[in-house]
Amino acid sequence: MYEIKEWHFQRECRSETPQYSDDGNIGGEIFLNIPPYPPQNLQLENVNNRCHLTWDENLEYDLDHYHVYRYIATDQATIPAPVYWPLIGETEDNEFTDEEFAPIPGGPETAYYKITALDDMWQESDFSDPVGSHGYFRPLSEGELTCLGVSRDALLTSVQPNPFNPITMINFSLPEAMHVTLKIYDISGREVAVPVNGVRQAGENKITFNAINLPSGVYVYNLQAGDFATSGKMVLMK
Repeated sequence: MYEIKEWHFQRECRSETPQYSDDGNIGGEIFLNIPPYPPQNLQLENVNNRCHLTWDENLEYDLDHYHVYRYIATDQATIPAPVYWPLIGETEDNEFTDEEFAPIPGGPETAYYKITALDDMWQESDFSDPVGSHGYFRPLSEGELTCLGVSRDALLTSVQPNPFNPITMINFSLPEAMHVTLKIYDISGREVAVPVNGVRQAGENKITFNAINLPSGVYVYNLQAGDFATSGKMVLMK
């Protein structure tokens, strides 16, 4: 008969050597094969009038690929539950371009995206946080884009790095010189900074945002350039 004096349990997520042990007469080792973590920092950019998705690469040793899900809404209804999200593609990279949806400001439809990570046993993570864009659910011809007043050099936005401490860069491009307003809000909706409020030149623009005097937390940027407006989240981690 064995007397177990004390148990110690060690669990290291995604480790190749998770184990338990005891200091009595029983010992052993187990392998905990758990799904990957949900992908983080999903971002959507307008690249050549297509929705281009990027996210932080998962670091699990047995990661195999990612699944991309999309839901098309024709109104401003609440984002649907995961069961209603169709799978539209998979990729081994941490980026994906949707060739079926044109992200045009003021479009009649909204495309929402979520992604998951899968390991080599096809175990799937939970969904990432969603991102979305207004637009048209079909590729638009050059003539249609011209009628809509949209250039192939349409404005795109990215925030790098994100999360950041305390400086990040907000990048966008303009088809022509125009008045641009960039405002930063805290999670309660209070305006905390206005990095840009004036005319910016055509082409690529890079705006440095320094949050050295702000506390850690989630912040929202709102960028308006002509008739185009977009917003997104930034995470300040001090």
